[in-house]
Amino acid sequence: MRICNLNIFIKIFSCSNETMTAQLRNKGITLEEWESKTQLTELQKQSVLELQEACAELPLPDGFLSDLGSGTPQLTSSPTPMSIKDSHRSSPYPGSIPSLFSLPKSRSTVNLLTAESQAGENSSTSSSPYAVLGIPQPIETTQQFFDWFARMENDMEKDQEDVYRNFLEMVTLYRQACDTFLEQIDTTVKLFNDLDGNFKFVEERTKALQTACEKLLEEQNNLTSLADAISSKLSYYNELEAITKLFNSPGENICEQPEFIPVLAKLDECLDYMQSNLRYRDSELYLMRFRQCMTRGITLIKMYFINTIKGLGIEISKKTNQSANSTVQTALFYVKFRAVAPKLKELVYEVEKRCPAHREYNSLLNDCYNAYFSVRQQLLIPVIYAKILELGSDGQDILTFARNGYAYMVNLCSDEYSLFYNFFSTGEDDLYGNLDLLCSYMYDYLRPRIIHETSIEVLSELCTILQVHINQDPETIEEKEGQGLQFSHLIRNVLQDAQQRLVFRVQTYIRSEIQNFIPNPSDVNYPTKLKELNPTPSSNGIPEPTEIQRPSSSPAILAVQQDNGDVESMITISSSSSMNAIDAGELYRGWFPTLQRTLWVLSKLYRCVNPKIFDDIAQDAVDLCLHSLLTTSEIVAKESRLDGQLFLIKHLLILKDQIASFDTQFIHEEKDLDFSQITSALSEILQNKYSILSPTTLFGLASKGIPKVVENRIDSKQEVDKELKRICEEFIMDSYKAAIEPLSAFLMKVSAFRLRNDLKPAHQQTLLKDQSFAQPANVIEVYETFQEAVKSRLRYIITKMSEYIEDRNTENVLLKPIQNHIIDTYQAFYDILQLENFELDNFQKTLGDVEEVKEWVKCEWFEEPQNNSANLYSEPDN
Repeated sequence: MRICNLNIFIKIFSCSNETMTAQLRNKGITLEEWESKTQLTELQKQSVLELQEACAELPLPDGFLSDLGSGTPQLTSSPTPMSIKDSHRSSPYPGSIPSLFSLPKSRSTVNLLTAESQAGENSSTSSSPYAVLGIPQPIETTQQFFDWFARMENDMEKDQEDVYRNFLEMVTLYRQACDTFLEQIDTTVKLFNDLDGNFKFVEERTKALQTACEKLLEEQNNLTSLADAISSKLSYYNELEAITKLFNSPGENICEQPEFIPVLAKLDECLDYMQSNLRYRDSELYLMRFRQCMTRGITLIKMYFINTIKGLGIEISKKTNQSANSTVQTALFYVKFRAVAPKLKELVYEVEKRCPAHREYNSLLNDCYNAYFSVRQQLLIPVIYAKILELGSDGQDILTFARNGYAYMVNLCSDEYSLFYNFFSTGEDDLYGNLDLLCSYMYDYLRPRIIHETSIEVLSELCTILQVHINQDPETIEEKEGQGLQFSHLIRNVLQDAQQRLVFRVQTYIRSEIQNFIPNPSDVNYPTKLKELNPTPSSNGIPEPTEIQRPSSSPAILAVQQDNGDVESMITISSSSSMNAIDAGELYRGWFPTLQRTLWVLSKLYRCVNPKIFDDIAQDAVDLCLHSLLTTSEIVAKESRLDGQLFLIKHLLILKDQIASFDTQFIHEEKDLDFSQITSALSEILQNKYSILSPTTLFGLASKGIPKVVENRIDSKQEVDKELKRICEEFIMDSYKAAIEPLSAFLMKVSAFRLRNDLKPAHQQTLLKDQSFAQPANVIEVYETFQEAVKSRLRYIITKMSEYIEDRNTENVLLKPIQNHIIDTYQAFYDILQLENFELDNFQKTLGDVEEVKEWVKCEWFEEPQNNSANLYSEPDN
């Protein structure tokens, strides 16, 4: 960069110097004018500054001037301003100073005057007065003066241009040095290019040698790999002879040799290799022979397994016949088999892992299964049969037999399940087939007794016993074998038989004991039946209600004993978390037989059958029970309407409360076909006989004559709630009507009077208090009669409710609306007296206001009756 700037500066300076010199000579301008007209540009000034910095920092190389040849100054060291000044003295150019570090300033007019003054001062010391002025001799003529003046003028101009001339000389000197540098650099580059060419030649020859060596090594490796590949591939073919020799060797214990299992693994590799390389010569032949060897090896395993198992079975049978001890039998049946299991399982596993890919080996594995199961059956069947005879010979009932028998079978099947997986890793389906065969002896003995069993309670308990074993099955996370014995698969047949028999007996029981139940006179003799159950009333004459406490943590489930005719049914409530029965005879006395039987049969059926089956049967049973209660309520109501209502309320409350503990909806859905549209379509066609065969008529018949599927949804819980609501409303209405009879009669008379009075002219209308029935004495009589009616009616209702319901909270729920109606009726009575301006203060007896009557009725509600027990049970006259 600096060399380029130097060249540009030299050219610019040379051009400017020549131009300015020519102008000075032609025009004869002064130095100041020339300097003002020849100002340097920014680029030129920057070049001068850079050149000054380069000269100050980068001296010429040592010995450079000695390499320039003749006519150049010789420098033995780096040029300095003093050395350049010395070289200037020997230069042919006088007055030139080739130093950039000590360039003289330009001689201006001031400098000239200073020089003349210095010359004047030195003239006194000069030997000649004209030497200072450069005059060799005195000027005598005008021409001499002009010559001197011209010479002086040239000297002044030369002095003024010396600075630039010296600078130009230095620049020229550096340019020559740069040219020399470039020439040497070109020479050096040429040498390097020659060296690079030689290097590339050597490199190419070296690469060629390396390539040749690598090619030879690659060929060597290829040949070695080919030889190894041929050897490895031939190794599979060479294995045939050794494998055939091993499998055809004499003796029955070939499977016990340590190299037998590794040979099978090697045989698998050979088969896979032959299968994937059928294009090789004789591969199909070798594949067939390897297959034959594999089949031979698997057959050897099968024969060894069968012979070992059978031999072990014969040995155990002989020892079993000698000893009948159960401990010895257990040791023989399981300990002996477990001792030989590890070795046999290792061999059988070789068969099992090849069966998925080769189905022809499944038959060999099945032979192993059959041999194992056959030996186990020969050993266990006599023991199982003896156990069945032992349990049956004691005269045990079916429940005890089932409980003990299946407990024994669970243990036996668990041991068999564990032992089977000591020998095999697969075959769970075959295992369950064998266990099902072992359990079939228990099933064959138990099934006839189930079919002939008529007791619902026994069948229900039997289902519960079987379901306990089902619930003890371990949970399976994935569908894989060996996760534990699922005993439910083995007892599902007997459980289904027991459930079917239980459902049949329940349906028969519902039909005969609930649907076709004909009550005896003693069954509908209410409330006498309740009085007999409560012979001793409490001190206040009203039986104390009994509170029924139930566990809050779980719903209560009724466990009701079957009705035995003359003996009162015993009912107990048991929690799902506790099987402790409480004395239900005191808590649930006086129930109607159909209600008892319905809840008893539902409790026996609940959780013993499929939920859908239970829903259907429960819905039918509750409907029949509800119908029976409604019918009985009508029979009781013929003697006493209030007893009929309370009878129905009592039993519906019990039914509603008890069925709520069952986790079911009591909903029955039925789908029927509705043919009503077909009938209407045919009627329309028959009305117009002339259009029977018309396309429009036939199309209408086809579109309208399709029967519709109608879904009928019956909710027994809703039916119970609806009937309970209806009978409670009737009871409340009948109760408060009897209590407010005096007020109702008075209010009816007032309404009739007002109606007649409104029809009369205004001048003929009379006041209510002027009527005979509204005289103060009659009003007081109505009030007193109302008090007596409320008092007697409430006591009678409370007594009756205590007999039937026996729950104070329920009584309060029923009495609250009665109280409200009584208060509302008295409110209307009292408002009429105030509206008609009766002088209540002047009555002989003070009438209570509404609040007083309300408090009186409330107190009367809880007042202890003073009548004897006979009066309590007699219905007041209405």
